[in-house]
Amino acid sequence: MKTRFLLLTVLLLATRLIAADAEKQARRAAAGKATAKVARTAGMGGFEQVLTDEQRKEFREQMRASGEKLRASQQEVMKARRELQETVLSGKADEAAIRQRSEAIAKLESEVLAARMSALAKVAGTLTPEQKEKIKELSEPSRAVRPGLGAGRREGDAPRTPREPAAPPPPEK
Repeated sequence: MKTRFLLLTVLLLATRLIAADAEKQARRAAAGKATAKVARTAGMGGFEQVLTDEQRKEFREQMRASGEKLRASQQEVMKARRELQETVLSGKADEAAIRQRSEAIAKLESEVLAARMSALAKVAGTLTPEQKEKIKELSEPSRAVRPGLGAGRREGDAPRTPREPAAPPPPEK
């Protein structure tokens, strides 16, 4: 009798765990699709959906032409960001070092942006006014599409309370 009860209890728990795991995977898949949609429609890459097949082909050829340099610059940006973060977290960073590394990162990011804009410039002459307007709309950051960037409270968030400042204000001179 005890064995049957124990076996039944274990079976019920296992069923609940399996169901919960399946539900969790479904939520993750849905979130992944939403994230992929945001990545396709927001920011620089989202405008490709507005292009005709011929325009899209031309744009991709231009991106491929600068692809190796673009990838190298993107990798350098990631590496420089990691190094800056490690330096700051190690406690060895002063304002001058932070500024110097931040400026280096900004220069690399500007190279990436310049490559993307150059590719778009090659296609821009073939765009209709409607396409240009749609690209402008898609390129603007939208809080509704990107809730992680300050769209306010989300479901389940605890009410926020006023906080003390992280540091006292600097003395007035």
